[in-house]
Amino acid sequence: SLSRNISRGESTKGFKVSMQVYISGALTRVTNLEELRGFYESLGMICQKHGASPYIPHQYTDPEKNPDVSPTEVYSTDRSAIKASSLLVAYVGSPSTGVGQEIEIAYQIGIPVVLLFEKGKEPSRMVRGNPSVVEKIIFDNYEDGVIKFSEWFSRSIQFIQSYQLKKEI
Repeated sequence: SLSRNISRGESTKGFKVSMQVYISGALTRVTNLEELRGFYESLGMICQKHGASPYIPHQYTDPEKNPDVSPTEVYSTDRSAIKASSLLVAYVGSPSTGVGQEIEIAYQIGIPVVLLFEKGKEPSRMVRGNPSVVEKIIFDNYEDGVIKFSEWFSRSIQFIQSYQLKKEI
């Protein structure tokens, strides 16, 4: 509803629509966790550059940095963050049950999803076939992934904002 948009600092009358972007990616059973955290943070910086607020789970519920956060709290916190988001950006180059679950939550809530993965690391057909997937960004390395995401995001921000408004109305 419009009142809910306004209470979240949003408007349909030509004012800037604030939005959150959820950055999803594997945090467990990966061999390059620090590099992945940097990649997720770089994607978040692209969002910030365009006026969006990134939600990057490892900054709140990282399994190594926040071991005292219970699995129930992680689920509740991250599900709430997805629900408050206008877009879910999912790195799917490393298999992750949690990322798959986040993509499905986005679908159930009606949030578009962008998949990012390296050439040769194509995710399962189940993930690629999710109806919320609006874009697949295939890249050579993390730096290339950030560049390609930045190009897509700058071209697509109005689409994301209009998608968000349709969802809210």
